[in-house]
Amino acid sequence: MIGVSVVDRRYATRVTLLYALAAGAWITFSDTLLSRLGLSADQISRLSLYKGLGFVTVTSIVLYASVTRGTRRFASLSERLSTFIDVAPIPIVSLDLQNRVVLWNPAAERVFGWTAEEVLGKRNPIVPEEEWDTFIENQERLLNAPTATGFEVVRTRKDGQRLRLRIFNAAVHDERGAVIGTIGVLEDITAYTAAVVEIEQYRDHLEELVKDRTARLQQANDELKRATEAKDTFVASMSHELRTPLNSIIGFTQILLQGLAGPMNAEQVKQMEMVNASGRHLLALINDILDLSKIEAGQTILQPEEVRISEVLASVEGIVRPLLEAKGLEWACECAETATLYTDKRRLEQILLNLLSNAVKFTDAGGVRLSANVVGPYARFEVADTGVGINSDALHDVFGEFVQLDTKDAIRPEGTGLGLAISRRLAHLLGGTLVAASEVGIGSTFVLTLPVGVEAEPAEEHAGSRRRSVLVVDDDAHARGIVTRILRDAGYVVRQAPDGASAMRSVADERPDVILLDLVLPGIDGWEIARRLKTAEETADIPLVCVSILLESEHGLTDDFAGYLVKPIDSAEMLALLDTVLAGNGYTPSAD
Repeated sequence: MIGVSVVDRRYATRVTLLYALAAGAWITFSDTLLSRLGLSADQISRLSLYKGLGFVTVTSIVLYASVTRGTRRFASLSERLSTFIDVAPIPIVSLDLQNRVVLWNPAAERVFGWTAEEVLGKRNPIVPEEEWDTFIENQERLLNAPTATGFEVVRTRKDGQRLRLRIFNAAVHDERGAVIGTIGVLEDITAYTAAVVEIEQYRDHLEELVKDRTARLQQANDELKRATEAKDTFVASMSHELRTPLNSIIGFTQILLQGLAGPMNAEQVKQMEMVNASGRHLLALINDILDLSKIEAGQTILQPEEVRISEVLASVEGIVRPLLEAKGLEWACECAETATLYTDKRRLEQILLNLLSNAVKFTDAGGVRLSANVVGPYARFEVADTGVGINSDALHDVFGEFVQLDTKDAIRPEGTGLGLAISRRLAHLLGGTLVAASEVGIGSTFVLTLPVGVEAEPAEEHAGSRRRSVLVVDDDAHARGIVTRILRDAGYVVRQAPDGASAMRSVADERPDVILLDLVLPGIDGWEIARRLKTAEETADIPLVCVSILLESEHGLTDDFAGYLVKPIDSAEMLALLDTVLAGNGYTPSAD
């Protein structure tokens, strides 16, 4: 309607200007033309009548042509507007000043159920009787509004169904600018509103489910903690109770084997040697279980001191050399004479002996090599053998508890299957890492790294050595909790951040050794966190491990990330990756 009135005014202006131009030209040039024909003033005066008739004729022709053209254009515009209203997918309704319907398009018929014949000339049927007074007040405000207004209301269909509508109304003016009614576009948002309400209800219900699930998980976690504590207490108690008779059995068999209680025949000696070996094996198993239980319970007391590395290597060499000679294996030991570090000497020797014992156990030909050197702030110990090697699929499992690898050979592994599990946990307690590389038929290499100059921390912090710290950044509280529990059980110091902003603050407050970073986070996402950390000089060297539900190939990760983990996270894979990443943050482990 507004567009039509604008076109009308423009057209009327053009016709008026054209008429004025024709009139001015006729008045100006008609007398001049007659005088040039040689007519006298008296003759020109007598021709004035014909001049007027000519003027009327010319202007009539101009006016007729202009009006005819304008009428055609107006008819075309009216037809297009009528077509637009008819094919519009949403209801369009126009009312006069008495709120009687003067326009009711086909969409209004479909939505509200009344045909145009039923409502034209009658008051608006969709307004409920009880809301009529409010409707009249709104209409009066609308008639005085300078622009279109939008609002939401509830209206009624012919069948009585209530519909929620979003309405955009504007006043309609005639050619003189006087208000003659209103026109409105009505959008049915009943289904949309119901969907929003349903989503809100589902979200509220989901929050309740999450809270309930969180409470159950916390309860289960508490029960697991109590069970673990009870298990640790039981293991410690039973270990003590079993050690006492075992020590007696081993001691008496040694007395018998030495002939202190009288001579024995060959068969009796053989049987006593079997009893003694079995007793020692059982004692080793009990000791390993007790060590592992103490580490998991945080009861391992470390006694750090200044340690000369060459003395440690000489000590373990003295213990392992008889085993090497018994199998005819070569031995190589490399170490700088003056290299030292600050750590628990007994625990370091325990780790190296476990690694060397395994190397000898799984090597039939070739040799075993032990090397140690200091690279920057880290001391690196490497135990390499030329044994059967470990399949790459099983390499992540070697640090598990009670793991006995299938060598696919005649070799039957001896021992408890706890040595490597204990060694890795001790490495973590000492603030270091333990990683492995292996190739079937070639051999294996185990690399232990420890900080050189870290002094002991209080006993509450697992007594004595700085533990590696991990920042877990994930908006999923359950995922954070699971990862945190695994890492803390493995000896790491863990901090958590539920979003990008918290993660950046945490890094600024206390620098972590490594960050487990989810990419999809509220606010600052994982990509932006990685970019900021890597572009800042003080945080550029912090290793980032990406954590996502998508495969690595679906993300197209950049070199900013040192590793990748796919949810749900495999604990053994995560711990192995962290050891590898942390070992590489200062040196590169060798695979030979």
